[in-house]
Amino acid sequence: MIKEVLNEYKEKYNLSFENNFLGDLKRLALSLSNPNLMLSKKCIDLIYKEQFHYEKPLQVGVIGQFSSGKSSLLNLLFKKDILATGARPVSVVATYINYAKNDLVLAEFENKICELDSSFVNDQNEDIVGLKSISVYTNNEILKNVTLIDTPGLNANNKDEEFTKELFSSFDALIWLCLAESAGKLSEEKAIKSLKSHIKKICLINQKDKLNQDEQDRLKSYMQNVFSKYFEKIELISCKQASENNANSNINAFYDFLLSLNKEEIKRKNITYNLSIIKDELLSISNNINNSLDELKNKIKSYLENSKNINANYEEFNKNILNALSSMAKTIANEFVNNFKEKTAFFYTKKDSFLHKDCFSKNEYSYKTLLPDDTFLNIFYNKDLINKQFLKIKKELNEEFLNIIFNFKQPLENIILELNILKTKEINKNYKDLVKAEFYAISDDLFKALNELIINDYEKAFYKYELSLNQLFEKINIKALNNYENATKLALSFFYEKINASREFYELNSKEFKLYLPSDNEIYQRLLNDCSFYEFEELLINKKQIYKLEKEYLKELEGILNKHIKSIENRQNKIQNIAEKILNCFVKFL
Repeated sequence: MIKEVLNEYKEKYNLSFENNFLGDLKRLALSLSNPNLMLSKKCIDLIYKEQFHYEKPLQVGVIGQFSSGKSSLLNLLFKKDILATGARPVSVVATYINYAKNDLVLAEFENKICELDSSFVNDQNEDIVGLKSISVYTNNEILKNVTLIDTPGLNANNKDEEFTKELFSSFDALIWLCLAESAGKLSEEKAIKSLKSHIKKICLINQKDKLNQDEQDRLKSYMQNVFSKYFEKIELISCKQASENNANSNINAFYDFLLSLNKEEIKRKNITYNLSIIKDELLSISNNINNSLDELKNKIKSYLENSKNINANYEEFNKNILNALSSMAKTIANEFVNNFKEKTAFFYTKKDSFLHKDCFSKNEYSYKTLLPDDTFLNIFYNKDLINKQFLKIKKELNEEFLNIIFNFKQPLENIILELNILKTKEINKNYKDLVKAEFYAISDDLFKALNELIINDYEKAFYKYELSLNQLFEKINIKALNNYENATKLALSFFYEKINASREFYELNSKEFKLYLPSDNEIYQRLLNDCSFYEFEELLINKKQIYKLEKEYLKELEGILNKHIKSIENRQNKIQNIAEKILNCFVKFL
């Protein structure tokens, strides 16, 4: 099966052609037809057009402003008035003048070609519906190698001028005809600049008969200074004198130019030039696509770099969390001390003397204790100051935490905005029709699905990181920041029971046991423990949990980036391979 496909491919795309310029053109058209290159029918047709153009006579355009004498000049060649002349625009369509043994005039309409008599060409009918062009055939030796194209005059009207400029691309050489009285005007130079620079051109200045010799010399000198960069030759002629067979007409400059044209040399040069434009345009398309993909690569690379360069002050944040827990514990510990109450109690001990046998003595003593319920109410309900302090601490820490998240969210929002702008620019760009839609689709499919293929990956990674940070902060909130009341209850209960336990031992043996009174530091350390201070000190300082979360996030971003870069570069390689194959097709014409 594979062998059959390969054989079919070879039969279709490995044909042999003659070893000459025309053969090279045929090989080029066939090689560019390879479906793997994804070139459009228009592009292939342009190559076939050049092939067709090569086999035709030289196409020589006659251009100038209306009433400059173009038709009069061409009539001199035929020795008869085959083209209409007049003081108003008369060449409403291009007239092609070709070689034939017998005279013939054909008119091309939208849907037909019909034969006309020569009077039709002389009639100045600008309003012939559907007329596209006129072809005149006549027996003239010069026309065996040359087809002359009489063009609508420039500056007649916008429609005629645009039509004439569209014809420029088909010319192998051209004759620019102007009038002596208007030669060298700024408007004329502007039109001349639009002519193709690589083709042979001559400037003929008509109506020299209206100037004396000094005026002719001055005009010739001026035109040489201004227009010599556009034309190989500048000559003054007189169609009027030529029609009168006046030897001073210099009409031979016109004939000599036509006879000097080397068909093979000019065709090769012009076709090679046109092919280079097509080749450059195709390479430009692939370069533009590659540049767009490079821009995409650079943007997502910059996102990772921006994320890596975020200067999140975790040490300060960790320190502030622990300081907050320590500050709360210190404040509550101080309130513990302030709420110690001195109490009096007594116990009975048996007397040891013989006289007081079975008698007991009363022992009174003082001790300090905390009443858990009263102390708790005093700290949290009777004094609003402590609650305000705790709320302030929580608010400040929450703002720091949100700032950390914001620092990482901002680059994400920026890259999403930049990628969407790039996406809009790419999918709204003007497509050049030299390649098929699937050629652009190599990159467009990525840009159109940018959210699904790229942005979503970064959003998921960020939300996963944000969730991890939220879980860490929520743990701090639940176990510490929001747990200070419960921690206080636990500490109150602990110290109350410990004080009472010490009283029991003291009352059993006051000499051996002492009454227990917690120190300020002991209360403080107990509160730190009950507020999970040491757990979070281990988590934030020793295990560096918050750093670990960021490191995991950046590692995930890097993995996503590498995946995207690989996908983009695969597309670029595909574009580059096609571009190299296209370039190889044109190698004979470089």
